[in-house]
Amino acid sequence: MQEFWKTAVEQEAGKIKTITPLGGGDTSAVYRVEGKQKTVLVKTNAAIQLKGLLAAEHQGLVALKSTAVIPTPTVYFHRDTPQGELLVMEYIPNGPSSAAALRLFGQQLAKMHQQYGAEHGWRHDNYIGQLKQYNTPDERWPVFYAHQRLLPQLKLAVDKGLLPPRHLLNEDKLGKRCEELLGFPKPSPLHGDLWNGNYLISQSGQAFLIDPSFYYGHAEVDLAMTRLFGGFGDQFYAAYDEIMPSTAGANERCEIYQLYYLLVHLNMFGVAYLAQVQRILQRYFT
Repeated sequence: MQEFWKTAVEQEAGKIKTITPLGGGDTSAVYRVEGKQKTVLVKTNAAIQLKGLLAAEHQGLVALKSTAVIPTPTVYFHRDTPQGELLVMEYIPNGPSSAAALRLFGQQLAKMHQQYGAEHGWRHDNYIGQLKQYNTPDERWPVFYAHQRLLPQLKLAVDKGLLPPRHLLNEDKLGKRCEELLGFPKPSPLHGDLWNGNYLISQSGQAFLIDPSFYYGHAEVDLAMTRLFGGFGDQFYAAYDEIMPSTAGANERCEIYQLYYLLVHLNMFGVAYLAQVQRILQRYFT
């Protein structure tokens, strides 16, 4: 399967010396490729149902880089071939995490979140894990979050028999409840899937963002995902809060934003996430 991309990669990296499969790719095959001229990261995707996955990742990395706050690996090229998609980018060796690195990361994320856009959403739909993520722009955050985040995942969970139909609220009721709970924040550029596997600390101590599900939305969405599985540290949050202090209701909104990610995990991985989903639905939407 590697043959379809070797020639293309050699044009960028030089004659290939070693190919090392890397873990952590839930949706794509990932390789560290050492060439004569440079070492690159290669991602491939041949799944028909995930067509455009790596194109969306490319677009998201470019969008994050355009904020000029937190670096992302440089993308050398993306290609869509009959054998599948190919994404080749800069390989960033991991360095040790530290309090200083996490503090800098927190400061930079807050500054990135202050680069507000005109609308929530984005010009491209993309993916969250293996599932489609819809980004049709809307100036009204509660409407966007209800209709393009919660509702598609709720419908999918009910259709798959993972969630009882009683949890599928109608659009108007869901939108109204989100308006009551979330208000109307400004649209910030978001990583969109910021768990601890989607950033790395380089050998210089600089955080890099990887594997984005980019769009514009409430900054607290990124923070909610960082808290869902941990791995960011107190220094990260303290530094973020110095620039963008939390406001009243943040703890409740955190749970509502985590609901989206828990629904995604329910739909991708099954009933292990059902109890958490039902607890949040019953607390805020019944």
